[in-house]
Amino acid sequence: MKSKGLLGLAALLLAGIGGALAFRPAPVPVEVHTVRRGPFELELVGDGKTRVRERHVATAPQSGRLLRPTLKAGDAVARGQILAEILPADPALLDPRTTEELRERLGAAEAARDRARAAQAQADVALAHARTEEGRIRRLADKRAVPIQELERAETTTQLAAREQEGALHQSHAAEHDLSLATAALKRSGGPGAAKPWALRAPMAGQVLRVLHESGGPIALGAPILELGDPRALEVVVDFPTEAAVLVPAGAPGRLERWGGPEVLALRVRRVEPSAFTKVSPLGVEEQRVNVILDVDKPPPALGDAFQVEVHLRVERREDVLVLPTAALFRRGNDWCVFQELNGRARLRPVTLGRRGDRESWVSAGLVAGDRVIAYPSDALEEGVRVRSH
Repeated sequence: MKSKGLLGLAALLLAGIGGALAFRPAPVPVEVHTVRRGPFELELVGDGKTRVRERHVATAPQSGRLLRPTLKAGDAVARGQILAEILPADPALLDPRTTEELRERLGAAEAARDRARAAQAQADVALAHARTEEGRIRRLADKRAVPIQELERAETTTQLAAREQEGALHQSHAAEHDLSLATAALKRSGGPGAAKPWALRAPMAGQVLRVLHESGGPIALGAPILELGDPRALEVVVDFPTEAAVLVPAGAPGRLERWGGPEVLALRVRRVEPSAFTKVSPLGVEEQRVNVILDVDKPPPALGDAFQVEVHLRVERREDVLVLPTAALFRRGNDWCVFQELNGRARLRPVTLGRRGDRESWVSAGLVAGDRVIAYPSDALEEGVRVRSH
C-alpha cells in the first residue's frame, strides 16, 4: 500500500511539473548581433537636389511689349548675345511713378554692385590667405614637421576659397550688368531713343535653364523673362536636422548616389548655412533643419539642374572602438539602453553612447567586445525574459 501511495504522489508531482511547463511562456524570438571592436564611421544620409551654382535671371529693364522670345530651355548662349527684345511703352504714357521706379531700380542696382564688389574683395583676401597658409604648411610637411592631415586640410581650405572667389566674381559681373541696364533704362525713358526696341543681352555664357515668359505681349518693369546658368558648375543642397548639421565640417568628403547613373560621384562640403529653417517631416513633426552646400567633382553631362539625389557624408571616423547595430539601442528614461542576450535570457544594460549613426553606433561604456545584443527589441522584452535567437 505504501509503495502505491508513493507512486501516486510521484505521478501527481510529474503531472504538476508538466502542467507548469505547458503553461510557461514560450521564449521570445529575437535577432542577436555581436558587439565588435573596430573602426567606426559616422555617416549622414539625406535626400538632396542639384542646382546650378551661379544663375542669372534676366528681367525686363523697363515696361513695354516683349517680342516673342526665340530661345528655348537648353539653348546655349554666349556672353553679350541678345536674349529678348522689348518695345518700350510710349514715353507720353510714362507717369511719374514709372520714372521713380526706374530711379529706385538704379539705386538698388548701385547698392547691389557695391555689395558684390565688397564680397569679391573679401573673397580675394580669403583666397590669398588660404594660398599663403597652404604654402607654409606644405613647407613644414616637406620637413615632416606637421602631419599630412594638416596639409590636406589646408589644400581643402584653398579649394573652397577658390570656389567662393569664383562665385563672388560672377556676382560682381552680374551686378555690373544689372547696373548698366538700370542706367540705360533711366536714360532712355522719355529720351530721343525711347521708341527704339530694347535688346536684352546675356551677362554670361551658359545655357537657358528656364524660359519664364514664353510668349510675346505686355511686360512690366522687372518681370522675369528667362533664367541662365552653366550646367557644368553644379552644387548639391541637402538639409539635415540641426543636431546633425553641427557635426558637418567644411571640406568633409561625401558621395552622390541614386542620381540616375551607374557611377558614384565624389562630393565635398563647401558651406554649412548659418541659419536653420522649419520643415515638417513625413510623419507631421516640425523639425529645425540646416542646408548643407556641396560641390560635385566632375559632374557628368546627364546630371542637370534640380535633380533628386541621395547624399552620403562622412563626418567622423574612429579606428578602435566598440561598435554595435543602432537598431539595438533604445531610450529608457534619459538613458540609452540595450538588451543583452545572456544564457538564453534578456538582460537590460544601460550604455554610454559615444556617437549614434544610422546603421552602426559607437558605445564607450556598458558593454565589452563579444557581448550579444538584441536588435529591434519589442515590447515583449523585459529583464529576465527568455529569448530564442532566430
